[in-house]
Amino acid sequence: MDRTAKKHLMAIPVQPYTGDGSAFARVYTEKDILMLHLWNNGEFKGRHLVDKAGKYVAEIGGAMCIKKLEYQLNSSQRYECGWLDVEVSEEDEKTAHTFFGEYNNIGLLINRAESWYNKDQYSRKMDRKIDRINAKMALFEEQEEKIKEWYLREITPWEYAFKADGVYYCTACGETHTGDYKHLQRLKCSGKMVTVMTRTKVKEKSDWVTAFSRQADGSLAERLYKVSILWSRNEKMVDIKETIRWVWMPYQPGKVYYRQWGETWWDTNPCNRRWDASYLYPEQAEEVLRKSGYEATQLWDIGKAELPINWIMKRKTPVYAQLCLTGLAKLAQQDAAKLNYYSYGGKIDLEGQTPEEVLGLDKNAIGRLKQLNGGTVILEWLQWKAKHPKAELKTETLKELERKRITPSRLGVMANLMSPRKCLNFLSRQEKLMNDTTSPVITYYEDYISIARKIGMDIRDEIVYAPKNLKLRHDQLVDEYNRRKSEFEAQEMDEKWPGAQEVLDRIKDIYNYQGDGWQIITPQTLMDIVDDSHQLRHCAGASDRYYERIRTEETYILFLRRDPKKAWYTLEIEPGGTVRQKRSEYNRQPDLDTVNEYLKEWQTEIKKRLKARDKQLAAQSAQQRAEEMEQLKNGTERNRQLFDLLMNDLMEVGA
Repeated sequence: MDRTAKKHLMAIPVQPYTGDGSAFARVYTEKDILMLHLWNNGEFKGRHLVDKAGKYVAEIGGAMCIKKLEYQLNSSQRYECGWLDVEVSEEDEKTAHTFFGEYNNIGLLINRAESWYNKDQYSRKMDRKIDRINAKMALFEEQEEKIKEWYLREITPWEYAFKADGVYYCTACGETHTGDYKHLQRLKCSGKMVTVMTRTKVKEKSDWVTAFSRQADGSLAERLYKVSILWSRNEKMVDIKETIRWVWMPYQPGKVYYRQWGETWWDTNPCNRRWDASYLYPEQAEEVLRKSGYEATQLWDIGKAELPINWIMKRKTPVYAQLCLTGLAKLAQQDAAKLNYYSYGGKIDLEGQTPEEVLGLDKNAIGRLKQLNGGTVILEWLQWKAKHPKAELKTETLKELERKRITPSRLGVMANLMSPRKCLNFLSRQEKLMNDTTSPVITYYEDYISIARKIGMDIRDEIVYAPKNLKLRHDQLVDEYNRRKSEFEAQEMDEKWPGAQEVLDRIKDIYNYQGDGWQIITPQTLMDIVDDSHQLRHCAGASDRYYERIRTEETYILFLRRDPKKAWYTLEIEPGGTVRQKRSEYNRQPDLDTVNEYLKEWQTEIKKRLKARDKQLAAQSAQQRAEEMEQLKNGTERNRQLFDLLMNDLMEVGA
């Protein structure tokens, strides 16, 4: 169906509506094209063209578009009839049957032809895509054997000798040897270092290798390989498999292709391939990077460091290559492990222009870092030392800290209370006493110091910050804290809501009231509100807004009780005595009529006690309430429900 045919057919005048039902169509055929004129309730909706191959085009609202008939028939904005259910005259039905060469509902005939056409088009499209990808992948030269040779020579040059049946099977020479060797003893055979294995039958190792290449069409590529080695007494097996190719033209974004199961390459990633930290195969690396827009990374200088090369390229940072060049490859590897496309959690400045800026150290400290071949742990301690110049940090201490993977940030407050050497000594003692490892001891210490602070102890006192038995002292403080918990919690509440306690102290003479068999009382402390809320299992004690309202004197929390020691109702009242809310256990309202009578009696009494300030606060509170209720009333459905609930609770003074 070419464009000329479409325009010709679209020019055919629309025939008048002759149907009796809501959905009706007229059928026209010309050569290999069938056309429907579509109506709904006598209103012309559009046309639909389809040829015998199933190729189709629609006219909707005077505009042509590529939409199937089912789209037109089932869109509320268009034809509005049932699923492929379109009425035609008997004559037009015969015309459609002749056109398709079979008998069936005209809508189903057209839909099937169009579906087959789409399936065929999709298949052709996928075939073309496969051909394009295969043609692109065919431009790549094989690198596997070269990479394998380089990897075995430069990255994993060692071999093993496995003991079995009184002899040693050597993977270096492929022969057997006799002798008396110890497990893990190192020997030389065929010019290679060989490790004796008397307790192990096999050894395995897997690594990732990144390579670069330039294709015949001028495109450049980053290629990720997985290399796996299996050593056994029978043989040494090496497998190498390319998994990802990132292809781009110089200074352009490019496209990533992923190896599927088998040998197929595709531009999506159903096998969930990922860029991993890898070694860099040096051949073509500098050439490609210098011509690609990634020359700033200087990655060709990283040597045998294992780095997340793809992420470094995305960041375009030269920092890691510079670290490798200056003898800090270990630091580069450990720090780069904290780098990805979205974030960075390391301790170096990726934008730094000098070694001092990058590392946050002076030249002397950098020299010390190199001398120790330090990684991220030693770097963090030297950065800590720069902020604590008077602190002692000996080499032996640094080495031990690195061996145990203890950083200043991991020590937390301990690093500020003790010297690094004392920290290590303290941890060593406590590990023995607790029969545990370093990490749980540090966690225990953090908890211990936190409790000590809460109960008012001076953590700068050595007796406090360096207890002889951490676990024992920790448990003692926990017991003390639990005994005084209510005191500490009350203190925390007072600190969080300053002035609220003074409000409670002031209003009790105004609002406390003793009735016949019942009473309304003011909480003595903010914690009383928490306790009352816990007993009645509602939210008053857990919600900050109520404490804020007490502090600002917008509303107060009072208790309605029959038994002075037992919670019954929690009240939220305004300074003038208006009751906003009254809730018992689980927000229920038992004996509500009696409660309302109690509250009316109480309102009558306290009205006499109000002073000028209380009346002013009452007016302000009423205004605030009116504004809040108006917002709820005009808000969401949930807000309107809350409005109704609060209005049912509201008891204004004198109402």
